[in-house]
Amino acid sequence: MSDPKQQLEELRLVVESFASQLPEVEALLPVFAKCFHDGNKLLTCGNGGSAADALHMAEELVGRYRGNRKALPAVCLADHEIIIPSQNTARVQEIHTWILHVILEHLEAEFAE
Repeated sequence: MSDPKQQLEELRLVVESFASQLPEVEALLPVFAKCFHDGNKLLTCGNGGSAADALHMAEELVGRYRGNRKALPAVCLADHEIIIPSQNTARVQEIHTWILHVILEHLEAEFAE
C-alpha cells in the first residue's frame, strides 16, 4: 500500500501543475462563449488519453455538469473505430481533418491539443 504522505505530495504536485495552466484555460472561455452565443457547436478531438478528455469535455457541455441548465452544443470527433492510439500524432491530426470534411460543411469551432 502506498504511503499516504507520498500520495498527498503527488496530489499537491498535480494541483500545482493545473494551477499553472489556469491562465491558458481562462483564455479559452471567451472563445467558447462566442462559439455558443453565435449558435455554433464546439468540436473536441484528441488521441489516446486526450481523446478520453475530449469526450469527457463534450459530455460535460451537453450534459448537466452543475445544476439544471440548457445543454451546450458540443461534439467529440474521437471516433475510436477510426483513430487508434498506436498511430502517430501527425496522422491523427490528418484523420481529424478528414472527419471534419466528411461530417461537416464548415468548421464552426475546434478545440484540440
